[in-house]
Amino acid sequence: MTVEDLLVVLLTVFTVLILVVSGWLRTRLEGKAPATIEPEAPEAPPRVRIPSPPLASAPIEPREGPMGAPLPAAAPPATIRRQTRAPVGNLRDVRRGIVLMTLLGPCRALEPPGLPTSIPS
Repeated sequence: MTVEDLLVVLLTVFTVLILVVSGWLRTRLEGKAPATIEPEAPEAPPRVRIPSPPLASAPIEPREGPMGAPLPAAAPPATIRRQTRAPVGNLRDVRRGIVLMTLLGPCRALEPPGLPTSIPS
């Protein structure tokens, strides 16, 4: 094992150790209440949630026509079109695929074998 390999392994282990310790400390600190709270301190009144005003609705249409005549029957609702999901994923995935295809180029296995560059003697 070379010195470079050893440095890469040590750097990886050190990074994983830092991630594990930081996660452990975060969960430990979130679980504890601050020690500065006095037990005899007056409690704050609970916050009351005020409901938001209702959204404006569409005007209500009368069920009767002029002079009390019944309105004609409404047309059946239009069929709802389902949005089909693309088989290749979303637009972001398609862009990534195009970039990868551009960088990698065509598959070499599809090309016919060429002549050998050196002739064995």
